[in-house]
Amino acid sequence: MPRAWAQPGRVRDMGVLAIAVALLYALIAGHPSFGSSIRYSEAAREMVETGDWILPRLYYVPYFEKPALTYWLGAAAQALFGDSWHAVHLPAGLAALVSVLCTWGLARLLRGGSFPLGAGLLLLGSGMFLVMATVLATDPILSAAMAAVWLCYARHDRAPASRWIWGFWLALGVGLMAKGPVAVALAGVGIAGFHLLADGPLGVLRALWRMRPLRGTLVLAAVNLPWWIAVWRQDPRLIEYFLVRFNLEAFYTTRVNHPEPAWFYLPVMLLAFVPWTLPVLGAVAAQVRGLAAPLAQAWRRRCAPALAPEDRTRLLLLAGVGFGLLFLSVSRSKLGTYPMPLFPLVAVLALDALYGAWGRGAAWPRRLWLVQGVAVVAVAVVALSLLPRWQARLGDLDWSWAWLVVAGAGCTLAAQAAAAVLGWRGRGRLALAVAGAGMAAGAALGVPVLDRAIPSLVSSPLAASARPLMAAEDLVLVYEPLVHDYHLLWGIRRRPHILCKPREVGMGHFVEMAPPPLPIPRDTYHLSGDYWGEIAPGVPPNPHLVPLVRFNQLWLSPGRMWFFADQLYLDIFRRTGLPFQVVGRARNVLLFTNHPLPVGALAGAGDFQPGLFPMPRTAP
Repeated sequence: MPRAWAQPGRVRDMGVLAIAVALLYALIAGHPSFGSSIRYSEAAREMVETGDWILPRLYYVPYFEKPALTYWLGAAAQALFGDSWHAVHLPAGLAALVSVLCTWGLARLLRGGSFPLGAGLLLLGSGMFLVMATVLATDPILSAAMAAVWLCYARHDRAPASRWIWGFWLALGVGLMAKGPVAVALAGVGIAGFHLLADGPLGVLRALWRMRPLRGTLVLAAVNLPWWIAVWRQDPRLIEYFLVRFNLEAFYTTRVNHPEPAWFYLPVMLLAFVPWTLPVLGAVAAQVRGLAAPLAQAWRRRCAPALAPEDRTRLLLLAGVGFGLLFLSVSRSKLGTYPMPLFPLVAVLALDALYGAWGRGAAWPRRLWLVQGVAVVAVAVVALSLLPRWQARLGDLDWSWAWLVVAGAGCTLAAQAAAAVLGWRGRGRLALAVAGAGMAAGAALGVPVLDRAIPSLVSSPLAASARPLMAAEDLVLVYEPLVHDYHLLWGIRRRPHILCKPREVGMGHFVEMAPPPLPIPRDTYHLSGDYWGEIAPGVPPNPHLVPLVRFNQLWLSPGRMWFFADQLYLDIFRRTGLPFQVVGRARNVLLFTNHPLPVGALAGAGDFQPGLFPMPRTAP
């Protein structure tokens, strides 16, 4: 083994972290996009297809909820490497690598030896971070940018005359391009809170001056303004829709999206750091207690140097977590992934406190490991006892694949039990390693086959199997409640028409929107499906919406129609006597056609049953 790899140091640590990220990515990232992340995958695919790299689109209409960076990265990955799921999720894997390396860099400011490597691995093995490292979304990209923001600012705080502040502004510009003003807000409240605690009110002003704010603002503008200007020239409503509605209004009102209570992020943070939730929670609490005394002494002396450099860095990280969570909790719009930019800071703080406790022989880490082991066993017993009640919901499990999910869960539970025993015996470092390895093994076994084990997760195989049979002149329709199933859109690779009742979903949920000269309707969910004049005078009808009367006419026409709907329409077709054939099914999505197909024409995908119902010969 080369000497550089045998001893703690930059070469060994960065090499190990890069290999760990690459290995986990290769094992896990082959799964389909989870939940709403399919929106980003599909929007990136449409960016490649349309060749428009300025204005993001979803459902082939402008998609204004986020800036363009995530779509650029996703589109570049698909353009270079194709649209396999590993290629689609590649930006998230690279973002995870940046986050882990920045965590390692932050940890080096506190301790040497193997501590920085351990901090990076602790972050990588944390449940939410591990899964989100294989999901194309804005949060992993923002998390990577914010990790670089905190690393650069911590270096700048140690040496204000250095050039690290320019790395800070550049990383902040990337974060702004990834998710918008929330990047500036998280950095601002954390840094202001840190200097207020460490240096007093005047210290905040002095720190702001040392940050070169005027030139820093120019860096932010250089990174962001070219795209904003270009997209504004195509559709100026982006400013009002994204900045005003989806940022300013989302902060203080629940009318926009994702309303949750103020305490929402407390259980989120607990779940995010599985498999070492309680040790991490106890360690962060220990950091707060440990910094209280030197911070009080600094305030009594009104002298910043009373805090050692390492304590200043700890306080910076703690302020980033505390004030960041406070900001996110005050906001009325909340999602479980929003705290991801805080995870690198929590990982460094937690492991630092655990190292200190092990060095002093403290007993609290041992107790927490034991309590967590007992809690995990209790949860497993309760879950098994409730399994009969879940049997109906689990009826669509494909056990030829589901056993891998069960095996993954077993690996995680067994590792938790072993970690509890090791932690109780004082083998804390080994307990962390075993718990993390069990989590990684469980994810590697279970996550890639979730869509096969639970067919209800995705419907894209059904759409992809039908695509070769769809002629250019065929009409493809989607029942309006399924409009948000972007897995269907991913599978058929074309824009379908929408069978719409009196409403359609508007811009922001991306089926159609008013032309650029017209204002955005105030309520994007309620636009007339046949004629928009009642809601927005002068807005023309949407040609991609098909009212029910028109649907009946088209269904009886000589042209072939493909119709994605649910069980409701199976019952409707049976009652009305319209001719139909169900040619495929995936989860609750059925694919109907108005003219017969050969038996088994769509067979072979394996994720649905073809030819479920024959077409009636005559209408009753």
